[in-house]
Amino acid sequence: MPSVPITSSSPTPPDGGWGWVVAIAAAIVQMQVATIPGTFGVYFAHITATKTLPAFLVSAVPSVMGFMMFFFCPISTALAKYYGTRPVALTGAILATVSVALSSIIDHFYWFFIFFSVFGGVGSGLILVQGNVTVQKYFVTKRGTANGIFMSGGALGNMLMPLLLRFSINYFGFRLTLLLHAACISLTIISALTFRPIRDTEKGVTNKAFKDDDEEAKVERNNQKNEKNTVRTVNKSELFCGFIWLPKINQIFVWKVLKNPLFLVLTFSVITCRTSLRGMGTLLPAFGESIGLDKQTSVYLVSIMSVADLCGRIFSPLVTDFCFPKVAKKYFFIGCACMMAIALFILGLFVQSLLGAVLCCVLFGFGMGGVAAFMNVIFAESLGIEIIQDTIGLMYLFTGLWMLPTLPIIGLLRDLSGNFKHSFLGLAATTAAGTLIWLAEPSLRRFGRKKQFVI
Repeated sequence: MPSVPITSSSPTPPDGGWGWVVAIAAAIVQMQVATIPGTFGVYFAHITATKTLPAFLVSAVPSVMGFMMFFFCPISTALAKYYGTRPVALTGAILATVSVALSSIIDHFYWFFIFFSVFGGVGSGLILVQGNVTVQKYFVTKRGTANGIFMSGGALGNMLMPLLLRFSINYFGFRLTLLLHAACISLTIISALTFRPIRDTEKGVTNKAFKDDDEEAKVERNNQKNEKNTVRTVNKSELFCGFIWLPKINQIFVWKVLKNPLFLVLTFSVITCRTSLRGMGTLLPAFGESIGLDKQTSVYLVSIMSVADLCGRIFSPLVTDFCFPKVAKKYFFIGCACMMAIALFILGLFVQSLLGAVLCCVLFGFGMGGVAAFMNVIFAESLGIEIIQDTIGLMYLFTGLWMLPTLPIIGLLRDLSGNFKHSFLGLAATTAAGTLIWLAEPSLRRFGRKKQFVI
């Protein structure tokens, strides 16, 4: 057990080498873990069609899971400072896999809710943020490309997993589909093993990646040697439960980042966009059936949206980097968020056909892809790589808090109105608010300078 946080003396990012392995591994985490709440739309349509449960109650499953996932992201970053990235990520991957597998043998909906949403969300949160943070630490000049690879995993997951799950439900049933889903999530265990610290001497991919002489093992061995001759001194800021170190509140939530106006604006905008993505993933299959599409075609809507999402994540950074290198990334971010809001408004007010639904899914998906691609770049470049763990972890926390009541409210609008119009308009208004908040950014910056707020 380390007596001090595991830190590095700012090792030079390799900008390649093993970093590409980390980027691909993080993409697998995004593909399997980050998409669990989003792909719940397949389960949502099945549960509401086979059980007498209101949409309000069933939509709470991805809402609570998203909350638990994002709430444990800052806890994960705090634990990683003491135990290392790999052990925390590995614990989360195992917990998420086991939780989804156990939910397949549960008959009662409320127990299914606890295992799938609560425990599955905790495990997902422990591993999700570690992939994000590790990618940012491995790259500088190639960070945009690495983020494109890493973030494309979420789009691929939203594109492929609904088709796989719908096919499995049709041919193998609900329970075996959950077991298949758990098997897919277990791939993140392999991904977690690749999240090793950066070494100053790293030049590329070597066969030493999984050996015990990495930074964490060295720190552990040095501490064990010191403990033979000295009595372990516990820092006053540490909190122990038996032999387990637990972070205190001020170590989990670094509130000083709230003094940065750009962090506040970007976080609120990201939160509203992520909420809309979760809402679309949950409602689209059932919405497709409501306008006369068959079940398989309705699931294709989610996949079409995800294909556009993937294109946005790959091509948006390339276009901005090579064609508009001097234009601030925030303007492209705002434009992409506007595309999402417009698509939701059109979907709620006018769409009653397959063609209209497909066009809206393409517009929404490409906008979401751009938002996802520029989000991490803005965080890293504007707020600094030194506090990337604190900023991303806190952003995930606020996202979870926002989603907790929002998605059930969207489901309640569906129950009260009997259609999806008000649900999509509610998501559109939320996304529009996240876009309009950027108008206040210059004033917040001036206020920040006046008060001399410095992170």
